[in-house]
Amino acid sequence: MRPQGPQRHDETMTENAIVPITESLPVLSDPTRLRTLLANSLDGGEGGIRWLDLPQFNADKSGMWMETDAASDESTPVQSVEGMVVHRQVRRKLYLAASDEGGMPDCRSEDCINAYGTIEPGGEQGPRKCAGCPMAEFGSDVSDDGKPRKGQRCKQESLLFVLRTDLPGNFPVVLHVTAGSLKVLRSYSTLLQGKDVDPQGSVHRFTVAKAKGEFPYGQLRCALVRPLEQKEIDALGVYVADLKAALAAQQAQRRADAEEGEDAF
Repeated sequence: MRPQGPQRHDETMTENAIVPITESLPVLSDPTRLRTLLANSLDGGEGGIRWLDLPQFNADKSGMWMETDAASDESTPVQSVEGMVVHRQVRRKLYLAASDEGGMPDCRSEDCINAYGTIEPGGEQGPRKCAGCPMAEFGSDVSDDGKPRKGQRCKQESLLFVLRTDLPGNFPVVLHVTAGSLKVLRSYSTLLQGKDVDPQGSVHRFTVAKAKGEFPYGQLRCALVRPLEQKEIDALGVYVADLKAALAAQQAQRRADAEEGEDAF
């Protein structure tokens, strides 16, 4: 199924109904608000933020997002997510046993360049490079019963940090875009850019479709809600810069924790 292209404003809402994000999202109306919130956090106000502490959205084979709250670890089905992509991060994770999936990966990388862990049962834990790793080659994947498959054993995914407009808040949520949806995301982005629509300066709607096949899964679907006006883009740019700085403040510590074998993922 092809990704949905840009829609006219009158297909989703009338011009008179559009509320600027600087009005609907208080965190964008004050350029210092995000920094103030982070500085006053309960963990000591170090100015950083861990992406794992944000609400996590995983595409379910039922055709819904499953939202997991970091505090309660409870999951709730969600039909769609609308908002702006304020950050993107790619990562890899390897599970040597399918039964371990969802827990601590045997090997993991936060940037698809540098990894830490082991790629064989009982192997020595240590830093390694993703480039040239046999577990990242196509055809290295195996099924639960040990049969070879076409994909990569070490799974790549993209994390989309979305500041929601349909459910306004101060922090973004994290959409997990797994290997089966990466092509959809690339095609959608290319489609927008081909029509002179900036993906980073637009409001999008993200939904999930049931992907049929030998192993059913939930596949990403994307649609353009509207491009942002320049004033909105300017306000969003300040927020994005502060958010990236906050995430970077925790990046080194997470990598250090991973190298010490702690659960940084």
